[in-house]
Amino acid sequence: MQVIWPWLLTSHAFTHALMVYLVTHKLSLAFAELVVHWLTDFGKCEKWYGFHMDQFIHVASKFVWAALLATGALAFLP
Repeated sequence: MQVIWPWLLTSHAFTHALMVYLVTHKLSLAFAELVVHWLTDFGKCEKWYGFHMDQFIHVASKFVWAALLATGALAFLP
């Protein structure tokens, strides 16, 4: 039996990373979104935490990306 969930999880995380890139035009933030989103959903699937913590991490990461962008902290990154 072929295991496809890692591919599906990765595709899902890439979709969110693409949205972050389209809004911010920052590859660095898109990559950060890809990693954080993948790890967050993996943790939820492994039952390390529940749905509410998963959603909190997703929303909090967007606030972090916005703060980094607003403060100019990423000016030197693509």
